[in-house]
Amino acid sequence: MRKNRWSFKFSKILLIVLILALATVAGIQLGEFLLSIPKFGHYILSRLPTTDLVTDYTIGLIWAISLTVSIFLWPISNSDKRILLWLWFARTAVTLGFMLIYEYFYDLDAYNYFLASTRSDFPWERVGLGYGTPNLAALAWLHNQVLPTSYHALKVSFSMIGLLGIYLVYKSIVILLNYQNQKILYCLGLFPSILFWSSIVGKDPIVFFGICMYFYGIIKWQNKSNLFGMFLAIAGVFISINIRIWLGPILVFPLVVFAAISIRGILPKLITVGLAIAIFMVTVNQFSSHFAIESAEEVVSTVDRLAQAQSIGGSSQDLGGFFSFSDMIAFWPLAVFTTLFRPLPGEVLNPFGLLAGVENLILIIFFFSTLKQTRWETWKNPVVIWMSLLILTWASIYGFYSSANLGAAVRFKLQILPIFLGFLFYLNSQIIQTKMNKNQKN
Repeated sequence: MRKNRWSFKFSKILLIVLILALATVAGIQLGEFLLSIPKFGHYILSRLPTTDLVTDYTIGLIWAISLTVSIFLWPISNSDKRILLWLWFARTAVTLGFMLIYEYFYDLDAYNYFLASTRSDFPWERVGLGYGTPNLAALAWLHNQVLPTSYHALKVSFSMIGLLGIYLVYKSIVILLNYQNQKILYCLGLFPSILFWSSIVGKDPIVFFGICMYFYGIIKWQNKSNLFGMFLAIAGVFISINIRIWLGPILVFPLVVFAAISIRGILPKLITVGLAIAIFMVTVNQFSSHFAIESAEEVVSTVDRLAQAQSIGGSSQDLGGFFSFSDMIAFWPLAVFTTLFRPLPGEVLNPFGLLAGVENLILIIFFFSTLKQTRWETWKNPVVIWMSLLILTWASIYGFYSSANLGAAVRFKLQILPIFLGFLFYLNSQIIQTKMNKNQKN
């Protein structure tokens, strides 16, 4: 008895000693790692030479730990919390680990946003609907009023915004499937392009979150006639157009069609379609005013100007210019394919391009195999029509913008990628259900 008690005490003491030893080693390694942070952040120091990057990074690390604890308080199921914790650990490793290497080699817009957020005379007069750069700088400034000024803490917050977007898309897919499939949450959260580009300090995570909120709101509204869902959808559109003004028509146009084919009853249909058309016209007007477009000819010249502006860098492509609507129509099929499925393997020879090429190859195989097996009846579903139209509308507009630069195309696709994946998951669920029904009949 005494021997067993002694063995238990010895094991307990040994475990404590082991934990202390590991903690000491980790502390030493962390100390050495922190000393190397200024080397990774040399671009930040070139703009803000007085920044103490070691303290800056430590604040970011503490903030990441605090957000980890916050997940335990979220009003969601414990099984979802466990997965989100793992996904958050992965995102933290990217944000506070791998991202340092990325920042060492690239001079990013993120540093300018952070620099602008530290100004005592912040230029609020530049902030406005559709002005993405000053709006993002303003968001960073507000972040500094809540938390200590820290570039790495700002990164952590943007990364959490990306995680929230992923979870909203997952909950949308759960509503569509009418059952939980947590493998989908892992797939969305660990898909390399989504994991990385929704974790940066930039416009992409904010637009990503806005579109994910819009998507979740529409699915929730359609499934349960939930007005709160419609409120979320409108809020998602508002967030998105504050960064990218042209996302207004892209997000609202499919909604007009969806309302027309899905709502029953003449009066509810007229009210909803009328409201959707009104919102669509407002977003088109805002888009036209932002780019000073007053005629059809100016649409072509604006598209050409935006495309040429993107045609810089090692992954750029010469599109030859657009001089008429005929030129745009002729290029449209390639534009849609490019923005959804390129770069292909070997087209962009850097680590991000190579990884994107592998992803796109998998996506092409997944898409065409799903397309081949989907029955015609599935395409008549109003939700499928809406998702198809949303993806196609986005790709039709962005195709001209992102085809000029395959590197930028990878980042832009973040906006639609989780919805595209969710769309394919839903179609596959319908294929499986059809096969099961057929087997039961046999």
